[in-house]
Amino acid sequence: MEANSPQQEEKKGWLRRLEQESWQSELIISGIAIYGSGQLPDFIDGLAGWSVGYSTPGISWVVYAIFIYLYVGAYALLLSFVFHFILRAIWVGLVGLNSVFPKGINPDSTTFPAYFMRQLGEEFSGDNEQNIHRLDDFCSLIFAIGALAAMTFLAINVDLLILLGLRELLTLFLPANIVSVIGITIGSIFLLLSLFTTFVNGFKTLQKLPQVEKWHYPVNQFNSRVMLNIFYRPINRLSYTFSTNLKLGSYALGLMVFFSIITVMGAYRLINSPALFLADSTWLNREYSRTDRLQPPQYENLRTPGSRIHSLLIPADVVKDPFLRVFVPILPNESATIDSLCGEWEDKASLSSDENRNARRAFTLSCYEKYHRFYIDDSLYQVKLKFFDHPNAKEEGIITYLPIGRLAVGEHVLKVEKLTPDGQNAARIMQAPFWKGE
Repeated sequence: MEANSPQQEEKKGWLRRLEQESWQSELIISGIAIYGSGQLPDFIDGLAGWSVGYSTPGISWVVYAIFIYLYVGAYALLLSFVFHFILRAIWVGLVGLNSVFPKGINPDSTTFPAYFMRQLGEEFSGDNEQNIHRLDDFCSLIFAIGALAAMTFLAINVDLLILLGLRELLTLFLPANIVSVIGITIGSIFLLLSLFTTFVNGFKTLQKLPQVEKWHYPVNQFNSRVMLNIFYRPINRLSYTFSTNLKLGSYALGLMVFFSIITVMGAYRLINSPALFLADSTWLNREYSRTDRLQPPQYENLRTPGSRIHSLLIPADVVKDPFLRVFVPILPNESATIDSLCGEWEDKASLSSDENRNARRAFTLSCYEKYHRFYIDDSLYQVKLKFFDHPNAKEEGIITYLPIGRLAVGEHVLKVEKLTPDGQNAARIMQAPFWKGE
């Protein structure tokens, strides 16, 4: 066996020193990462709110699944960094305590009776440095566990995005039912491959069969390469490092507990986020058509600043002005309905570019007036609309001012309807109770 060169020994020594002193960088990284990962759920909320306006019923369930994994992945990082920071802080305290009291619990102390000290020594026996070293190793593992979880959820999201893109591409050339059959077939193939590898991994007697030996690794890695995409190598290196160095039962139990915790945390955030509107295309309509409760997002004085606007918006729940300002967002996924209702504008050769631009704007406003109906207490209002980009997040929409000076003091209900392509029925109803003040 060849001896290591001085350069190799120097590299190994550098690596060992880095391993021994990594706790310093770990604490710094954890502190910064806790702050950064703590912002992730809010960022994902904003992304979910933006996605609601672009998702159509055919793809919204896929987008919803993406946000499930995004929220869980965010809490995987946050929990890992917080847990690591706490344990590493404890470790630093133990190191400092060990330097002051190298022997740990003093068996010769007379603070407690002899029988008490004897039983105390039996329960807390062992080398302090060995215990500190174990905690040090565990702290170093937490980073890898959090990274493994986050990369796994990101890999799943990449898979969903690829499937979504393929679906949209295939629907341009094939009927929807054929596309569905192709999707189910591909999903079934990879499900069977996953079941095969899981089944073989669980039974050592099967692993000794010649045909199983031939196909076990190739099938497992092919399935892994496809499912984990760009994260194939880092995820496999981490997961196999854990599974081949830790007891399989303890490793599986630890992962189960960790994933259970982050799943509960992610699910709680999910059900209180705009992503819930993606789970069911009718949920948005039901949420903002109620009159039995006030929905804070519909009132500027009650809503959370910065959150996306998905329904009508009025200044306050109590209005004393003679006019009621109403903003209604025009979501990008409404364009197909609007085009079906009004048709698409075509520039006229007889007009200049400026004249065509002004005519297009007038045509669009006229179309929006056909597309919307405004009511207060079931009284239909004839409105004049203006384009308006709301300063909240530059949401495109329309704004109008309804005269309410003659309304009686007390409760009233504003209702805005968005119509179906035939212009006859309401495709979406938004309602907001308000009180007219003196």
